[in-house]
Amino acid sequence: MTPPLFAPSFRLAACALGAALSLGGCSHGIESMPLEFSSFTYHDGSYYLRFRSDEEIVSLFKRHTGDGQIGEWLKCALGDDQDFTVGHAMIYNLGGGVDFEGISEIRGYNYVVWARFNKTTPDRSTETALLKPAIHRLLEGKTSIPCKLSITAFAYNAYYSKTMQLPVAQVLSEVAKHRDRLPEWVPDPIVVGRAPLVPLIDPLPLYSDRMQIIDTDTGKPRGYVPYVVKRSDGYLEHGESDFDGLTHEVLSLTRETVKLYVEDPVP
Repeated sequence: MTPPLFAPSFRLAACALGAALSLGGCSHGIESMPLEFSSFTYHDGSYYLRFRSDEEIVSLFKRHTGDGQIGEWLKCALGDDQDFTVGHAMIYNLGGGVDFEGISEIRGYNYVVWARFNKTTPDRSTETALLKPAIHRLLEGKTSIPCKLSITAFAYNAYYSKTMQLPVAQVLSEVAKHRDRLPEWVPDPIVVGRAPLVPLIDPLPLYSDRMQIIDTDTGKPRGYVPYVVKRSDGYLEHGESDFDGLTHEVLSLTRETVKLYVEDPVP
């Protein structure tokens, strides 16, 4: 029997060479399969998204190309951005890695995703869990959100499934069971030293405070962001928050109402 002209190992080598020459990955020729939503549940601090497929996913590339794959992920778009391309930073998303859960003789292959509601930075360097108010804001007025499975393999273009719709009503019913843990800022303790050697002089009353900048989507402090403090007399104080999202100490001899601007223009 004559061996195939382009055996898997040679095909992979050719794909790798093309990628090295910036010609892009090889086409895998795998048809996008439909996915069927099974359930979305919350249990013991985690969300689990289950779905089914007619074809086995974990060895998809092995069966179709003869070569292995890197990983499998499911991602759902929470906002208007529905670009599921691997490498694209979808700011608001729900997703996670895909694990095989079992086979049903009637319904096919069952999979589970340990899912997280994420806010991703544009450079994809950080993912932070979203708080419930942000999830409700993003899903308000929607009946379903789109999800896609992506599979990557060395030297090949990424594989994408057909779009699966996730029912928002079921998602929100499970989100309601989760209790957000808001961060607590504890001020540094005051250390009392020895008594001074000079007589104490009653100081003038001094009011001071540091404000903390919090990401309303995640509840986490926003560190190293520029801000402007507008005093009651219109004077502007510019600064950058520290690692804990705290501003500089604002001092005043009288009680005063100040305004903090982070991204909005100062009127």
